[in-house]
Amino acid sequence: MKKLIFILLLLPLVGWSQEVLEAARKKIDAGNFATAKTDLSKFIETNSRNKTAFLLRGRANMGLNDFYAAIGDFNFALEIDSTYAEALNYRGESKINLGDDEAAILDLNKAIKFNARYADAYTNRGFAYYNVEDLQAAYFDFSKALELGPPDADKYFNRGLVKAELGEFVSAIDDYTKAIEYDKTDANLCFYQASVKIFVGIGWAQLECF
Repeated sequence: MKKLIFILLLLPLVGWSQEVLEAARKKIDAGNFATAKTDLSKFIETNSRNKTAFLLRGRANMGLNDFYAAIGDFNFALEIDSTYAEALNYRGESKINLGDDEAAILDLNKAIKFNARYADAYTNRGFAYYNVEDLQAAYFDFSKALELGPPDADKYFNRGLVKAELGEFVSAIDDYTKAIEYDKTDANLCFYQASVKIFVGIGWAQLECF
């Protein structure tokens, strides 16, 4: 009976915690990083074993371009759960932003090990491989991210960029064209598509973006 009473008393606290974390997540998605960080710091003062709170504060720090602080928060989250794929992914992304691509690849390898269908981790690892000039590995990861979905302009652009650098120009044009279909407002997509078309000898009349 005492155990049941304890559980019943705990339920409102669990519900409150979820509300705080969800509110912080929405602020991060809306770009209100500083406010989200403040709210999460207060929450962590009394919930120091909540891995999601550290993950979200790390994301807020990323939004504020404080990647060292972000890595610190992801470290805390991983001390609580060493298999936390999201924390490994975001820590890897933070390391990419700091120019530590080799260390990022190690984190992203682990993220994918613990969640083999984590499209964002493949995308981030693709960026890291691209930065260290392992274009074939980047090609594989960007393709895997597209396979896992959902497809979008960024995913097609990423793969198209690597294909172009590998000399697969016709296939790169196909990916850029797909990217434009998903986002017709991004002039950069048209520029990259046009650049490759001109390079392979396609005339201006066939450049649909111009």
